Amino acid sequence: MVNEFMSTDFIRQHLSDDTRTLALQASRYPDVDMPYALSQIQGWQAARHKLPTWAATEGIIYPQRLSMEQCSSEPTARYKATILPADAPRDTITDLTGGYGVDAAILARDYHNLTFVETNPQLCQLASHNLPLLGINHAQIINDDATHIITSLPHQDLIYLDPARRDDYGRKMVEISHCTPDLTILQDSLLERCHHLLVKLSPMLDIHHILHTLHHIHSLHVVSLLGECKEIIVHMSLNNPPQSPLIYAVNIKQTGLEIVKSTYPHAQEPTGDSHHDPTSVLYLPQSPYNSSNSLNSFDYYLYEPNASIMKAQLFDQVSEQFHVHQLHPNTHLFLSRHFVDTFPGRIFRINHIYTLGKQDTAQLRALHKANIAVRNFPMTVAQLRTRLHLADGGDTYLFAVTAAPDDRRLILQCEKAN
Repeated sequence: MVNEFMSTDFIRQHLSDDTRTLALQASRYPDVDMPYALSQIQGWQAARHKLPTWAATEGIIYPQRLSMEQCSSEPTARYKATILPADAPRDTITDLTGGYGVDAAILARDYHNLTFVETNPQLCQLASHNLPLLGINHAQIINDDATHIITSLPHQDLIYLDPARRDDYGRKMVEISHCTPDLTILQDSLLERCHHLLVKLSPMLDIHHILHTLHHIHSLHVVSLLGECKEIIVHMSLNNPPQSPLIYAVNIKQTGLEIVKSTYPHAQEPTGDSHHDPTSVLYLPQSPYNSSNSLNSFDYYLYEPNASIMKAQLFDQVSEQFHVHQLHPNTHLFLSRHFVDTFPGRIFRINHIYTLGKQDTAQLRALHKANIAVRNFPMTVAQLRTRLHLADGGDTYLFAVTAAPDDRRLILQCEKAN
């Protein structure tokens, strides 16, 4: 017979152990509910990095792996809690798509009453167990579909929604109207029932499509964690919506936040040459350089924006805010002759400039290995790696680019500077 105490004690003793090895040893622990124990150990090991407060809280129960993978990370949830204005009312909050409850647990800390709605009964049970352990003692848990309760929902100070982005077959949905619930149908009804509406969307969605599809947007936040784009958060409200929503490109780092922002009409369209200011381009030398011609006599630094800036297309804003120059309006890399250590992204020092001529190609092959990236260039990484006979790795970085002023095809050999 499985002993609940034995299972709990087993989990505590083996939190840091390899679960594959433990699974092979299951016969040695007949009193332990091994599938449950292994799922809890795996959950804790994931939470240790993704949800440190959960991992540090005694008694937390973790969900199945898919729910753990799909839930927000603690840092991104904490960022959501900073989006609303300081004077926003904070009495009632409803999370219509509760899931594992990470966003609800953090957002609800500033509110007096939480309504937690979730279609999965197991996740509702976890919320009932975990939320009090996390200090949320004012939650009403409702096991139902969001669309069933919206019409009877009292007016809320905040409604939070994270539409499911997978269908019944596990395929990812990248259109707002294909997600569940369908925000394109529900948005007006939701806005009438709250002071503020926060919506979490897939980072795969096009922000221009979002801004043209949803109504009464105050701000849109493209959120990355340690350089990886994780989610798009949309703040909507009927209360004095601005004519021009604010667009935030946010990267959450261990040392704080990197933020670049702009109003929407000034954010560049994906193919927006017409929005480009030609004076923001810093031209590389007109004469092509090969490996014998170092740039030591005049330093050039190359800047690669973080993922949120790339997604939000805030390239002109980056030039203005950090005083760097676009290499080319469609290449989305930046240059300067001085080191800008606050730049939100990776920084490289350019050591050499190559063309695709035979002599330069021979010099590049002598590197033997390099990290290769292509930007606005007619070859893929794989094609370029084959042509140059270069293995992957090492401390050398090659950027194959198109550069201003005359669409020159260049390969920049760089070393990391940050």
